[in-house]
Amino acid sequence: REIDGVISEMIMLPGTVFGDEHSFINQWMEPIDYSIAGSAHSHPGFSNQPSEADKDFFSNTGGIHFITCQPYDRNSWKAYDSRGEPVDIEIIY
Repeated sequence: REIDGVISEMIMLPGTVFGDEHSFINQWMEPIDYSIAGSAHSHPGFSNQPSEADKDFFSNTGGIHFITCQPYDRNSWKAYDSRGEPVDIEIIY
């Protein structure tokens, strides 16, 4: 959720399906909440670049999206806008 430009909470959607090369999010499980700012997901390998499917999803779901990849640490994530373009954001720990 985003309030006053700060993303302060993650909402986990139930019913997510995933496999070796795909995942499916049940967007109908997303609550009606206009403070939801975007999405976050992981890639199984060492690339946090958005796929074409990611970019399509981003264009329909909020303004900021995070992708993380191996080794899944503080340096392995990247933020993107709704067009799949990288954006710089400040992280407050």
